[in-house]
Amino acid sequence: MPKTPQSIGQEAWAFIEGERPKQLDPSVQKALELLEQGSLSAQMPLSAVASSVHVSSSHLRHLIKREIGMSANHYVKMLRLKRARELLESSFLSVKEVMSSVGMNDISHFVREYKSVFGCRPSQSRSLTLGTSVKRGARNLSQ
Repeated sequence: MPKTPQSIGQEAWAFIEGERPKQLDPSVQKALELLEQGSLSAQMPLSAVASSVHVSSSHLRHLIKREIGMSANHYVKMLRLKRARELLESSFLSVKEVMSSVGMNDISHFVREYKSVFGCRPSQSRSLTLGTSVKRGARNLSQ
């Protein structure tokens, strides 16, 4: 299991990993769905999300922070980093291609953020995954 980032708590990390609280404010639920849909494509401004759920931007920021324990911007960043990890572990895209496909532009910033969340650089993450699958494959061949 990846290390839990210091900047967010256990509950917020569990939320990113897919464990949803039973009851979320309906506005927050809809806003999070919109943010998830738009997080990897063109950036959707929070003001557009707020108007879609019929609340002000500042009220939506407050609701999201209260419901999931992190800001909307931080939530989107975590979604992007999670998707980057998935791509690194399941594809042969370069680190730069992965970075670009998740909507990030600066390689040094991407690597620094990735390491702070997952405890290793993106290239190391791929090496760990490939090393594990190679060992599994070798074990299966020997049986």
